[in-house]
Amino acid sequence: MKKLPMAGFAAFAAFCAGFAAFAGDLDAVFMRGRTLEDKVFYAPGEKMTFELSLTDAENLPEDVWFIKWTRTGDDGKREEGKSPASAAKPLVLATSLDRPGFVRIYAELVDRDGKPYRRDETKYRHEAGLIFFDGGAGVQPEKLQGVPEPADFDAFWAKQKA
Repeated sequence: MKKLPMAGFAAFAAFCAGFAAFAGDLDAVFMRGRTLEDKVFYAPGEKMTFELSLTDAENLPEDVWFIKWTRTGDDGKREEGKSPASAAKPLVLATSLDRPGFVRIYAELVDRDGKPYRRDETKYRHEAGLIFFDGGAGVQPEKLQGVPEPADFDAFWAKQKA
């Protein structure tokens, strides 16, 4: 009977050691993004297709890690999603914008509960702690128009400085 708890402890310790060893392997993973059309500027209504891929993630189990993404844009639309992470199969997101402005795609590697993976910052000080992509594309940026300052602009900033 006493061997059973010890065997359970040994199995748990082996699981933790294996998970910790694999987690360290994620420190070398990077998320890359691009548009499949290989451009950053589009016409109004033209389809923008973003491809997000993971590098150095060949042994990534799909049921443990996910890519959580958010699409925002100057059209005021916001879309969110979560897809299984895979080194072999990039995540493809399609969107568009019907007027001059920008679309932003932000994505990060998260666990099942949505908690972002953080690199060991003692080893990877020169890299960001998260495995993420932050990019986007524009529609006719040359046609964007500025707006005049609000009437209370100077008063607002004077109050902020005080």
